[in-house]
Amino acid sequence: MDFFSIADRGLLVILPEPTSIENCYRFLKAAFLRRLQHLGRTLGHQPIIDLVMRHRARAGLGRPWEIMEEIRRVDSCVAETLEGQMEGFLPHLIVNQARDHQDVRLGDAMQIASERFLGIPLRFAGAIPYDPVLVRSVKSRRPYMLEYPRSRTSESFRAAAETIDSAALGTALAGATGLLDPRGAARPIPFPRDPYRILDLPAGAAPAAITEAYMRLRSALRSDSPALLSLDCGYERRLALAEVEEAYRILSRNVSAGSPRMDPPAARSAPRIAAHPFLPARPRAVTLL
Repeated sequence: MDFFSIADRGLLVILPEPTSIENCYRFLKAAFLRRLQHLGRTLGHQPIIDLVMRHRARAGLGRPWEIMEEIRRVDSCVAETLEGQMEGFLPHLIVNQARDHQDVRLGDAMQIASERFLGIPLRFAGAIPYDPVLVRSVKSRRPYMLEYPRSRTSESFRAAAETIDSAALGTALAGATGLLDPRGAARPIPFPRDPYRILDLPAGAAPAAITEAYMRLRSALRSDSPALLSLDCGYERRLALAEVEEAYRILSRNVSAGSPRMDPPAARSAPRIAAHPFLPARPRAVTLL
C-alpha cells in the first residue's frame, strides 16, 4: 500500500469479475487515504486531517471527494495545498483476461465511475485478451513476448505500456458543482456543468466525437453497469446521466443550428448539343402503337 501510494505510476490489474471490481475500488480508496495521511505528516497538516477523520463515520464521509470537501470547510488553504500535492496520484488500470468487447469496455466505464463518484482519477491503460498460450508460457517459465512477439496479446501489452509511459498527469480532484443530495444537504458532485467538459471533450469537438462520447458515457452510467458495483451511487448516477443527456441535447442543438442550410439544387434542363457535321444523327425514339 505504501509503495503504491508514493509510486510515480501506480498500476492496478483486475479481472472482469464483480469481486475483482469491488476490491479495486476498495484499494483505490485505501491508497488515496494513505497518501493523504502521508502528506498530512509531511506538510504539517496532520491535526486537521485527524479532526476530519475522527468525525468521518458520524458525518457519513465515505468517499475521497467528500473527505476533501470537509477539509476545505475546516481550512480552505490546507485543502488547496493537499489537492495540489494529490495531483500526482494518478493510478492506471489494466483489465486482464478480457474475453469479449464488454470486458474491454469495463475499463473505460470504471475510469468514468472512479472520477465522477469517488473523485479519484483513474486512467484505463488497456485490456489484455485471454490467451491460453500465455498460461502455458508462465508455467514453462518462458518469456511470452519473446516467444510470440506478434501475437494479439503481445500487441496489447505493448499498447498498455505505451499508454502508461505517455500519460500526462491530470487534475486529481474535479471542481465541485454544489448539487443537492436526497437529504437536502449541499454536497458537491465531482463533474462540471460545461457541456463539453461533461462529455469529456475539448471545446468545439466534431459532431461525430460528440455522439461517440455521449454513447460511451451513457453506457458507463447505466444502472446495470458492472463498473458501478459496490459504489452505492444511485442518486449521483441519475444526476450524472441527466447532465450527460442535457449536455448532448445542447451540443446537438448547437451543431444543428450552426450547420449551413443545403438547399436542393434547382431542376435544370439538359443542355442541347449541336449535331456533329460528320457524325450521323442520333435516331429518335419511336413509339409503336
